[in-house]
Amino acid sequence: MQSTRGWLNDLKVRGSIGLLGNDSGLPEYMYLATYAQGGNRFIGGTAAKSLYTSGVPNMNLTWTKIRSSNVGFDATLWDGKLGVEFDWFYNYNYNILTQMGGDKSLSMGGYYSTYENYNRYANYGVEWTLSHRNRFGLAGRPFNYSLALNMTYATNKWLRYPDSPNTAKQLKVVGTNVDAVECWIAEGLYRTEEEIDNSAWYGSRPNIGDIKYKDLNGDGKIDWEGDRTRTGKSNRPRYMMGLNLAANWNGFDISAQFTAGFNFSVSLLGTYYNGYDDNTVWSQTFKEGANSPLWLVKNSYSLDNPNGIYPRLTLSNVSHGGANGVASTFWMKKGDYLRLKDFQIGSHNPCNNDKGYRYRPRSPFCRG
Repeated sequence: MQSTRGWLNDLKVRGSIGLLGNDSGLPEYMYLATYAQGGNRFIGGTAAKSLYTSGVPNMNLTWTKIRSSNVGFDATLWDGKLGVEFDWFYNYNYNILTQMGGDKSLSMGGYYSTYENYNRYANYGVEWTLSHRNRFGLAGRPFNYSLALNMTYATNKWLRYPDSPNTAKQLKVVGTNVDAVECWIAEGLYRTEEEIDNSAWYGSRPNIGDIKYKDLNGDGKIDWEGDRTRTGKSNRPRYMMGLNLAANWNGFDISAQFTAGFNFSVSLLGTYYNGYDDNTVWSQTFKEGANSPLWLVKNSYSLDNPNGIYPRLTLSNVSHGGANGVASTFWMKKGDYLRLKDFQIGSHNPCNNDKGYRYRPRSPFCRG
């Protein structure tokens, strides 16, 4: 590599692969046929306790496995004026312990519940970092500075999942993002009674100012199975970026760190212990008698604000009308952010004492 000596200081190519397994989440003794006590049965005129098979064993159960692969390189060019790091990763999750049921023929008993190493999904993406450092003279003293920009792209996808043949197409899991949300598609708010008369709705008749949902299967009603779909972005950023800046001159130093996240969604609803979504103080005004943010109150639909962009203004609980607290795209908001995570500025003036020892006296410092 004689021809690269003038500009390439070092180059390292690397790769790794590993396999990790775990058996967490699996009920005990699933490899054995288990029995439970049933009701009384009469045998020869005498009542006796009965037993029945409560679990179908699976003798082929094994560990859930994660195979992690990584390929990348590091390079330093022009004496550190440019540094490059790049990584590609692929994490294959397979043999995931999955509760199965109804996937056998009637001759084998039809519906029953057991566990199988079935599900598979993959996490994959790239990471890179570009860095630069240099120095030059300023007012007779060296000025040192450095900066580094990094980005991570990460996503995932279901490769195998026990989708039922009867599951609606838009709710099929295979091929979708692991973090996708099952919800209804919102089409804004009802503005007139005529619009309500000509629309499908869920539950009781909605009011003007309630959320309007899309009738995906066109059957004239909004229902749980026919009109929800897997949609929405993950609540984790698909793109994450960071920028680090640092400089020092004549005993003064300054540094800053910026972080950013893009391409993800946040929901203003709350998910409760039973797994169902419901309104919060961020989506329903004065829910449960609590206070609400001013922006929600000012922008909710009301007779005085017919152009409001949020569901109708209410007090405490809603006893009738539209289902505004169910999971829908209405409450999924763009979560992109850019923030200054850390900022420091300070000074340090090393000097010599009368015994020739070099020390660093206490100096001003600020961090935020």
